[in-house]
Amino acid sequence: MPLRDPAAPAEKSDPRDWVVTSGPRAVGVLIDRGTVSAAEVLVVYALQSPRATVFGEPTAGALDYESVSIVSIAPGEHRWYVGYGTITRRADLPTGGMRGTGIRPQVPIDLAKVMDPVAFVDSALAAGRRSN
Repeated sequence: MPLRDPAAPAEKSDPRDWVVTSGPRAVGVLIDRGTVSAAEVLVVYALQSPRATVFGEPTAGALDYESVSIVSIAPGEHRWYVGYGTITRRADLPTGGMRGTGIRPQVPIDLAKVMDPVAFVDSALAAGRRSN
């Protein structure tokens, strides 16, 4: 969810505008119970991306808000800003994915049993590239 100046005119955008057009064709997003709040927004976007695959364990289920207003802490101040949540839960969050249940990964990994989860994700993405 983009952070924007609340005084700026609202822009109509495709929710997938964040997807870049250059860079790796496949992106792995590794999650676990430490993935909370704003990080869960990234997971929701990753699940919608044809280039991203979400690996790991369910998130914590602590996505309290998905939109933030950013304001200057003082008139004329351009170095320090504060952000505050403005919109709570969205209808397009994964069904049953919040409040302690978490968002489930596309590729479950028992992180207690995998010595190097990053290597696991890298191997899985490489195998996907070879099969395409």
